[in-house]
Amino acid sequence: MGSAGLNFRYAENIVNQASAVGYQPRRLTSGFSEAKIPTLPQSTREGWGNPQRGPPKAKARLCYPRNMPSFADRFDPHSLKLVIFDLDGTLIDSRLDLIHSVNAMLRHFNHPELPGEVVASYVGDGAPMLVRRALGDPDDEKFFRDALEFFLGYYREHKLDHTRVYDGIPEALRIIQANGSQRNMAVLSNKPVNPTRAIVEALGLAQFFVRVYGGNSFETKKPDPLGVETLLKETATAQENAMIVAD
Repeated sequence: MGSAGLNFRYAENIVNQASAVGYQPRRLTSGFSEAKIPTLPQSTREGWGNPQRGPPKAKARLCYPRNMPSFADRFDPHSLKLVIFDLDGTLIDSRLDLIHSVNAMLRHFNHPELPGEVVASYVGDGAPMLVRRALGDPDDEKFFRDALEFFLGYYREHKLDHTRVYDGIPEALRIIQANGSQRNMAVLSNKPVNPTRAIVEALGLAQFFVRVYGGNSFETKKPDPLGVETLLKETATAQENAMIVAD
């Protein structure tokens, strides 16, 4: 099981065990990076320096994802009133469908396909950024918009070809939901909201969540706090009584 499973097990434990008060968790890392994916070349990790895409561009610093370790503060697990989950790499394994959709888009526009580990490293900041990274940050905005439209259309039809819920997730969600007075759960993803909700529904997870939001539900995407702030307001939850679970 990758770190997505580890993160979720950690979330389950801290919610269920009163003895967890004051526990300092381990470092959390990217779910994709631990799913038996080799380390990317330094040039790729620094920006657009993919050998199939040419040298890095100036905009790379705005577009390329970074692994950001997270540490939870001390808290009383029984105080949690809202648990917010990421989707891809946290609740579901959607890696293969995203890789296939990106490479279908590249083939359609006569671009060479990318290795799966490279595509996976581009996931996490929404569909537009995924497509932009896969194309090497094209200067032609019309071409980029056409490619994005093709990707979204293809993914819409193939989003459930191989995507599955991680083992143990439904059981853990039931435990977390039940082990607390008036505890709510929500999904906040950077994936577009329509496929996000369709996947949550199709995989039988919708029953657990009071809200399911995607990357185009708000004016900004994560890590901007607008989505979290909206969920806090809608569920009347104080910040200190909420937790985010993500890869």
